[in-house]
Amino acid sequence: MPKCNDYRNSFPSQVDAHNVVPLWEASNKQEYAARTIRPKINKKLQEYLVEFPPVTKHPHRAQQSHRGKKIDWSEVEKKLKLDESVKPVVNFKPGERDISFYFGLLLYSIVKLAETYSALCNHFSTAL
Repeated sequence: MPKCNDYRNSFPSQVDAHNVVPLWEASNKQEYAARTIRPKINKKLQEYLVEFPPVTKHPHRAQQSHRGKKIDWSEVEKKLKLDESVKPVVNFKPGERDISFYFGLLLYSIVKLAETYSALCNHFSTAL
């Protein structure tokens, strides 16, 4: 999997937007687990799974062709309008391991808040 900084050399070649089962077609109620929605989606798959349509040539030609030309990313970055007053975030480290830790803290906080909310929701002097 390419890293975020490798965007310069990665371009999508094909995006599959055809093989999606609309949720309202799969179920008419709110599902509470993947195991309850999965069989309903699987029943509808034959109806919604289709082959990619053939690629057709666009009827209009581009005014300026960039085919074969290298993109000068430093020039592109110069043209971006960035707010330089926004400082980099230094409290968090990138990566799956570190984000898992912070996400775990967030979930823990939400669970603790949910546990105390019902008991304290009508106590206006209590800050949740």
